[in-house]
Parts: sequence; structure tokens; C-alpha cells
Amino acid sequence: MNAPEPTDLLLPPDEAQTEPADAAGPAEDSAPELLPAPAAADDAPQDPGPADAAPRRREALIDAFAWIRAALPVLLAGFAAAVFTGTAILLLLRLSPTPDRVTRALLSTALGGREVRLAEKAGTPQTAALPRLIPDRPTAPTIPADPPETAPPQPPDTPAEEEPAETAPPPEIPAEDAPRFTLTNETAYSPDPDALLARDRAIPPLGDLRAAFGFGPDAPLVLILHTHTTEGYLASAGTDYRTDDPAENVVAVGTVLAECLNEAGIPAIHLTEVFDEPDFNLAYYHAARAIRNTLAEHPSIRYIFDLHRDSIALPDGSVCAALAQIGGEPAGRLMFVVGTDAAGADHPGWEDNLALALRLQRAAEAAYPGLMRDINLRAASFNEQYAPGALLIEAGSTGCTLEEARRGMACLAEVIAAEIAGGSGSDRTPE
Repeated sequence: MNAPEPTDLLLPPDEAQTEPADAAGPAEDSAPELLPAPAAADDAPQDPGPADAAPRRREALIDAFAWIRAALPVLLAGFAAAVFTGTAILLLLRLSPTPDRVTRALLSTALGGREVRLAEKAGTPQTAALPRLIPDRPTAPTIPADPPETAPPQPPDTPAEEEPAETAPPPEIPAEDAPRFTLTNETAYSPDPDALLARDRAIPPLGDLRAAFGFGPDAPLVLILHTHTTEGYLASAGTDYRTDDPAENVVAVGTVLAECLNEAGIPAIHLTEVFDEPDFNLAYYHAARAIRNTLAEHPSIRYIFDLHRDSIALPDGSVCAALAQIGGEPAGRLMFVVGTDAAGADHPGWEDNLALALRLQRAAEAAYPGLMRDINLRAASFNEQYAPGALLIEAGSTGCTLEEARRGMACLAEVIAAEIAGGSGSDRTPE
């Protein structure tokens, strides 16, 4: 073993250790490797730097958006419910509905202020005085004023008169004094009845029609059907005014129209197929299919009449019969229902149907004052888009007897036959 040099033994310890380092190179080159990190640095708390803050902010935003997305449907639903409820309350407060006012409004729309008869829902018909309603059209001056809603008190020595079995017939109104009719309009359209009455007919008179298209005398021109085939009258009150018997329901009323037209030399097809059973909601679908099939087989058809029985009920459950006195006999009043394209149906020619209804209405009121109720203009098409002469007809109502409905239809059938033939009855204008 070699002994250290004497000079090494005499140097202080620090100098002995640093001199080899100076010989190897500058001290600053090796200092980072020799100096350890402070021991207390691992235990001291560290502040989050920019790299840690960004993810945390991102997570907070994601949580906030998730909460908003979950709460938004609830907030929107609550807002919509509040708006709907507020609107309904405002409308009710504005209309101030009462049972009497609601009854008056319904009957005024349905009956036009004419005389009606009450009948118990499940009993025999009874005659009662229903409060008269102000009609929505001018009343001819020859009609006496309506009686008060309640009979005036009788003097003590004068016994009250009993209610007659039938309402007294209204006075005869000359044709030239017949009241003008109006539309019960349930659409946004504003048709001009005078302009429609002045326009040319969409369907030529019978003779011109046959000459123009070469139709023979046996070619059918009219189709009669019943979308709600099982609608019945007063005798079927126990079965919700419906019956499958074609001799007791609205089919029997259609038979009157078919027979009258055929006797007048106007061939008519009467469909007695049941469309409202077993599914009442598919009645118009099945009826439309039958209409298309019949038109494909008989392209000569220009008129389609869908006959119904109207339903007019009061809040107490009793039903009404809209009646007119024709020749001293009660006859069920009738109403034309004219469909449009307002609900989206492909029905651009609805004004032709309305013009036909207006001509028939005018002629019927001239020949049989009080027979017709005001025309009802609706948004749905009611399958009237298949012919320029298509109409829905409400014949009588639930409170009418079948014979009363047939009697009213017999009167209207004469007017329809005159219109198809091009007679003067449908072209007469009341002054």
C-alpha cells in the first residue's frame, strides 16, 4: 500500500475534498448533481397550478349544463301549463258561463231559435215550452213576438190554461217575405253568400248534363249514403238513439229521397251499407272507400248526399226535436253541413258545394218556410271533395220521430229534384 503524501495529511479536510473537484472541472457544472432537494419540500402544501385549475373548471361547467338540461323540460312544461291555465281562466271570466247562457248558445247555434219539443231520454215524448232563443238572422215582420220565458201569473179567478199537446203551428209566411238565412261559420273563411248565389252552376241542369256527356236516361246521377248508418230516432231512445234496423234508422229517411228522385226521372243509387260498426271512428274512412268504388263504377254521378240524424241534447239529459209545421203536420227540420279544406283536406272546390247548399236553402225556405236550419260551414271535408254536388244533410234530430224526419225529407227531396232538373224553384230569389 502506498502512503499518502505528507502534504495531503497537512491540509484541512474541506480543502482536501475540493481540490480534486477543481481539477475535474468548474464547480458549477457538477453542483446540480451534488445538491439534494430540500427535505421539507415534499411535506409543504402546494397551490394548484394552471394545469390543475382548467380540468376543474371544465368539470364544473359540465355539471352545470347537465343540471340545466335536466331542469329545462320541467320548466318549459310548467310555463306552458301556466299559460294555458291563465288563458282558460281569462276566457271563462270574459264569457261568464252560466247553465242558462250555455243552453241558449247551444240551442241558438243548433236550432236558429225555432220551436222545439222536449223529450225524456228514456221515456215517451212530452211537449214542453222551451225558452225561445233570438235567432241569428232577421225575422220576418209577420212573425209575432216571442212569448216570455215564463208564463205571466194568471189572475186568481182565471185558471191557468193547460199546455197544448203540440206546439201551435207558426203563421204562414209568404215566399217573398221569407227570412234570409245566414251561415253558422266554424272556419276562418268569410264566404259571400250573394256572390256564390250569383255564380254559374258547377253542374249543368239535367238536360244539358246528359247532352254534354252523353249520359243515358238510366245513368245514375245521385249517390245517397249514410256514414253513420245506425243513427236512429225517438223510438230507439233506449239504445242510445241507435239501431241496426234500416226500417227504423236514418236509412229509412234516405229511402224517401231516393224514391222521390227516381220518380222524378233522376236515377239515384242508395247505399244501405253499415259504415259505423264495429268501429264508429272509422265510419268516414269506410264511407270514402265506398264512394270511390261507386264513382269508379258509375262515373255519371254528380251529386252525393250523406244523410245523418242530428243529436241535440240539453244539460238535464233531455233531447230536442227541431220541428217545423208543414201543412199542419210536424216535420223534422233539416240542415246542410258544408265541409271545406280548412282542416287540411284536399278539397279546393268546397265553394261549389256551398253554392249548391245556398240555392237549395233559398228554394226550400221559399217553398216550406221554417223547414231549414242555418247552413253549417265546417273545417273538415266530410268526404264532400268527391263531387261538386256533395252535401251532408242532418235530417231531424234525436227528439224527432222517424215519420217526422221522413216528412221533412220528402219536402226537401222535391227541392233537390227541382235543382237537379234546373227548374225555376231553385233559381227564385226572395226580395
